[in-house]
Amino acid sequence: MFHRHNKATRIPIFRDTDSNSFRYIWLYKNVQKMKWRYLLFLLLTGTDVLAQSSLLLSDIRPGIDSSNPASLTNVNGTLFFTAQDNVNGFEIWKSDGTAAGTVMVKDANPAFFNTAPNNLTNINGMLYYAGTDSINRFELWKSDGTAAGTGIIKDINPNGSSQPSNFTEVNGIIFFTASTTNEGTELWKTDGTEAGTTIVKDIAANSNNANPSNLVNFNGTLYFSATDALSGVELWKSDGTAAGTQRVKDIFPGSTGSNPSSFFIFGDTLFFTASDGVAGIEMWMTDGTEAGTTLFKDISAGTGNSGPYGYINVNGTIFFGAFTPATGSELWMSDGTPDGTVLVKDINPGTAASTSNQFTNVNGTLFFIALNPSFGRELWKSDGTNAGTVLVKDIRSGSSSSSPLRLTNFNGTLFFAASSGPGNTELWKSDGTVAGTVQVEEINPGTTRGSDPNFFVVIGDTLFFIATDITNGLEPRMYTNATATGDFRWSGAVSTDWHTAANWVQNRLPDAQAVVQIPSGLSRYPVVSEATIVKRINTEPGTSVTVNSGINLVITGNQ
Repeated sequence: MFHRHNKATRIPIFRDTDSNSFRYIWLYKNVQKMKWRYLLFLLLTGTDVLAQSSLLLSDIRPGIDSSNPASLTNVNGTLFFTAQDNVNGFEIWKSDGTAAGTVMVKDANPAFFNTAPNNLTNINGMLYYAGTDSINRFELWKSDGTAAGTGIIKDINPNGSSQPSNFTEVNGIIFFTASTTNEGTELWKTDGTEAGTTIVKDIAANSNNANPSNLVNFNGTLYFSATDALSGVELWKSDGTAAGTQRVKDIFPGSTGSNPSSFFIFGDTLFFTASDGVAGIEMWMTDGTEAGTTLFKDISAGTGNSGPYGYINVNGTIFFGAFTPATGSELWMSDGTPDGTVLVKDINPGTAASTSNQFTNVNGTLFFIALNPSFGRELWKSDGTNAGTVLVKDIRSGSSSSSPLRLTNFNGTLFFAASSGPGNTELWKSDGTVAGTVQVEEINPGTTRGSDPNFFVVIGDTLFFIATDITNGLEPRMYTNATATGDFRWSGAVSTDWHTAANWVQNRLPDAQAVVQIPSGLSRYPVVSEATIVKRINTEPGTSVTVNSGINLVITGNQ
């Protein structure tokens, strides 16, 4: 926390893990321009100037009060999300990545009442969502990012809330689920107009609920799970017409239903998890026909349930989690054939389960979370072989768990939230090595709660997320990839002189708006010998910036 007074204030910027002491900057107030500037006096020659860290995008609700942003969504390069400020309730907001460009789109429910938008979905550059105002309850809305272009499409259920959700585009038709008093919860479609918003079919007649879910576009046809008056929850498909909306197959005959879920497209096949009452909950496949809808493999032989989940394609191989009585829930893989569907590794040996999940593809490597009794619940990776399925790093040493969450591929690097101590969940990243798996920043230092980063969204060279700190509360933040266009990357091609253009990848010197990246693995690191102003300096592990005696290096931050 910065203390705003005219005297110099010493502020810790990172902890030296070797000496367990803090390195400091000195902070001064610029009285004329009323801006804060960070004037660095390096205490030790050759230390990191400023560890790469996130920036507060905007303190929407100033001070410790939280705007509670949520549902971060990328719409054609613009960040949309929900938040509240001190004047308005929860509304749609947008951001271009700057504080000035982070604004409420529209106060659709004036004063401190909530539009309470939810189910935000980008479809062809338009934001669709469920919202409410002073007249209507939760109904179908859309926004193009302008106040004039933000509004209700149709009051689907005049007697209450239709609560639209599961927005899925197929051949220009936007399918979704909605509820009405007369039809119950059914499949609907819209073209974005009131007249073009209609029910597709009352699958479960009258006010009964079909409860369509797991909507997916497979080869230009909508597939989903639903129930009618004749069967339980089964596999259905639709071309957008009532006649063309039909059950694909009654996999588990009778009222019980096969409960299809975890739909996953692999080539020309739609895989899913279901039960026919004979083989238990297993991996199924369909080509869209009744005859072509079959059990793929009975992993847990007989009536037992393997319960496959988390399907992901990594370089043409399907990875997923599944259970057998002999191994518990572990990591499996498939080449798309039953014989090529095998256990990768029994990470938690014996019948105990590693419960591998959060499968994420980063540059052809599968990252995931798994439980092992020696390490707790930690970050793992796999190349599809037993030997190549290994712990990345025991972040919280020993059998305690760092419990990584929200694994996200940010331009070739894995970002995630993890806890190095009890409750201290912060932002981490990994390149798949022990040394390259590090905490990015302690956003909420000195607490046992941590900042708990959430809602990760990648837009270009920026990772957006929400996090809590003791100064601003829960607000949106951003982490910028310093290799982005317009940023400056040190190469040290000819010398250690900061002021030589040839030492920079851009072949020109950083200006006052520059975000400077100092990468690791170089033989020469910069020496600043003239007064210099930049916006930010991001240093990777093992790097340094040296400032000669009597020279001021000013970092203006996000001001």
